[in-house]
Amino acid sequence: MNTLYISIAKKVDHSIFNVADGQKTYWDPTFNKRLPYSSGQQVKRCIIEEIANSGNFQLAPTTFENIVSKKKGKTEVSEGAVSTPCDPTYVDQLLGGWMNINKSSNIKRRSPLSISAMRPIHPLLAGVNETTGTFDRRDRNNNVVVFKEGDNILDEEAVDQLLEEFSSRSFTTKFLQEQRSATGIFIFDVAIDLNRLFSVKFSKIDSELTEEVKDKLLEQGWEQKDDQLILPKEKREMLIPHIVDGILNWRITSNQSRNFSMMEILAVATSTNVHEVSGAIRAELDQEEHAQLVLSDDAFITESAAAYSNSFNASPTAINDARSKIIELLSKHNPAQEKVTL
Repeated sequence: MNTLYISIAKKVDHSIFNVADGQKTYWDPTFNKRLPYSSGQQVKRCIIEEIANSGNFQLAPTTFENIVSKKKGKTEVSEGAVSTPCDPTYVDQLLGGWMNINKSSNIKRRSPLSISAMRPIHPLLAGVNETTGTFDRRDRNNNVVVFKEGDNILDEEAVDQLLEEFSSRSFTTKFLQEQRSATGIFIFDVAIDLNRLFSVKFSKIDSELTEEVKDKLLEQGWEQKDDQLILPKEKREMLIPHIVDGILNWRITSNQSRNFSMMEILAVATSTNVHEVSGAIRAELDQEEHAQLVLSDDAFITESAAAYSNSFNASPTAINDARSKIIELLSKHNPAQEKVTL
């Protein structure tokens, strides 16, 4: 098999996956509930950041073009293209892919990691919490309160009159808008293209590399096989544990999350057979239509999962065992293997 599948269930407590427009949600038409989720793009970004942190890898620089022009004698600056080096020696480029389309070249590489959205394992086992909050600093004696009418600051007499009129109101407290957070059991899936994970294609017709980057890779010891350049074995062996650590240990800790959650793993399932993974971590309805977490014996089940059933074969070494298994499956694949014909 040329694809490795990984499915992971996580417990999330009062975390927020997005800040642009509150917690991202979708509508489940079967159970008539609004459910939280984290997009696959966000999960991938967090995984790659964790991989980079794990191995202390430098991330690729990004070039932001700004177009300066003059109209009617006035200088204006508008946004131009955004580009990356398209260089697989940067771990985020190797794993995340790239695209650089301009007048002189059309270089793109699809990511070897396909990652699903992190969504509730069952509509009855996750939900959205709605809370309000305050920015309260009444306990501080050095607060400065300024009253303005337009751009003008009110004089002392006007302030005294205002305070007397609104004596029941606190001017050192701000009431925040209602916030939504996610809680429950979530699952996400990863499909790793083993043939493309450590190889990059080059050709005159549909190349993923510029000639300059290709020459650089060859100088650094990348192996040429037909129309592929393959990362040297010693670098693959060095990188694989960090990839696995990123997949297992990532959390939403960037500015995308206002509330921290440990996001502990409940179970991990992995195989090169998608059917062995798809049903290993799931939920089922009992006779009273209560959702129950169901974990296959083939899954690596952590002790945290024991909070949901005493029938799980939980292990204190589940995460380390899953890590070793995934490293083994990634390591034994040979990206330079010969293709066969009938």
